[in-house]
Amino acid sequence: MAVQAAGNRPAKAVVRVQSRPATISCLDCLAATAGAPLPCSGRGPSLAAANSLACFNFLLAGIGARSWAKRTEQDDGLVQDEHPSIGYDQDWAWDWQPDFWQPDGYTPSVQAEAEAAVSQNQQELQIITMSGVVVANLLWLPSESTVSLKRRIQKAEGTSPHVQKLIQGGKILQDSDIVHPGVPVSLVRVQRKIAIFASVYSDLRFYDVETGEAMRSHAALNLRLACLAADWSNVRCFTGSCDGTVRVWDTCTGECLQTFEGDGHCVSMVSSDNEDRLLAATSSGLVQVWSLKSGKCQAHVKTEARGQFLVCVNWPRSRLEDGIVSVAWLDAVATYNLKTGAKVWSLNLASTGVIAFNADWESHRCLVAYRSGTQRLELRRLGGTPPATAKSMDRNVQSFGPASLDPQGLICVDWESERALMVVQPYALELWSISKRELLCRLRDSGGDGTELVSLDVNWTSVPQAIIVRHYIDWELVDGQTSIQHWEVAEGARPHNVIAEHPTIGGFDVVAAAAQF
Repeated sequence: MAVQAAGNRPAKAVVRVQSRPATISCLDCLAATAGAPLPCSGRGPSLAAANSLACFNFLLAGIGARSWAKRTEQDDGLVQDEHPSIGYDQDWAWDWQPDFWQPDGYTPSVQAEAEAAVSQNQQELQIITMSGVVVANLLWLPSESTVSLKRRIQKAEGTSPHVQKLIQGGKILQDSDIVHPGVPVSLVRVQRKIAIFASVYSDLRFYDVETGEAMRSHAALNLRLACLAADWSNVRCFTGSCDGTVRVWDTCTGECLQTFEGDGHCVSMVSSDNEDRLLAATSSGLVQVWSLKSGKCQAHVKTEARGQFLVCVNWPRSRLEDGIVSVAWLDAVATYNLKTGAKVWSLNLASTGVIAFNADWESHRCLVAYRSGTQRLELRRLGGTPPATAKSMDRNVQSFGPASLDPQGLICVDWESERALMVVQPYALELWSISKRELLCRLRDSGGDGTELVSLDVNWTSVPQAIIVRHYIDWELVDGQTSIQHWEVAEGARPHNVIAEHPTIGGFDVVAAAAQF
């Protein structure tokens, strides 16, 4: 005998009988209660059936049965024989209602207990916030796990399961815990740290930094993304596309908040002051600044740079100051006033192939890295009457650093603490003192040899924290992976690797990334 409950409709006791030796069991109870002949004996309601009513009541309470006193022909996909007689070898189904026929010894408490069980099964489960606001009223499901409830909460009010923490009865529920009836569930939205990938295949993808789990993906309007920057404090990020379009995105919802049109050339760099201003530089050498509040263009600077070049912005600290943008390309560096567009300073370098450039106009220093040469880092002075030449400023050049920087030129500089963190080859992280020009820490990871690096983000605490996004492709096996690597920049520390659930083999489509600490 098998019992099935009817999905989301009021549950019914549905009994299916297969051919087997004749016995008097719960089936007799059901048939006797419904007032039908016993399929095994052909007799009417019997004393044995009446005395066994408690057995059937247990069965009924277990499945929350409540239904009508008629044959079912459609419920749960059961195909019934329409012949009025019930043969022993046929599948059949009866719905039970105590009021249809009550045998001797029946008491109202039997029906009351059954109705109480049904009422318990159909009670609501209240979902509230920590402030007590009700966000959802859901039907309580017996033996439901926490992870199942999280999915139902997402359907009801939109919070993704990965940011939900559920508390019931003062206990934080684990995904495998069973949710109990009658006790409200508190919903706490915990924002997870994320990494954002900008893909050349026109989408923006979000991943959990700690687990690599894919959180969501949003189409970037069929435009090939070229660069990315994040403003974590204001929960937004910025992308530049190959057609010159710059967009502002909400990092929580993935919604596109604003769109700015450039000059039609590929956007090579975007940057924000994390307040109101957004800067974008295109391959034509144009630098534009927009107000995020008004949407109006505030600056339009035409530089001498062309093609692939590096940009560094020094935002003004007060309204009385003018912002400075510095660009480096081939064998030249130039600095422009963002308000007037005038060239402030320039330098012709002695060597070509600049792969990294970082300027600090407040201390009038810049750090330049070259693709070739024995000493690839130069600390130079900013300022003087333009144009200056490297030859006339050689006395101010201070060379230091590793002899083998990564070709991507991933260098992050903290001018306040005068430290620079960079990726070198063979694959390692090196922390240098800018003022003393000495190596502070070196962390080697042989597992990174042969990988391609996408981004380097640094949290400049007393012990710097770094996150590197990299990918590896094995073209022979047509396999690969994209990983998010966590570093604590201290002697003896080992990196923590997390494989991102990126859909494209190896992640070769990722052109830019930003990670949150």
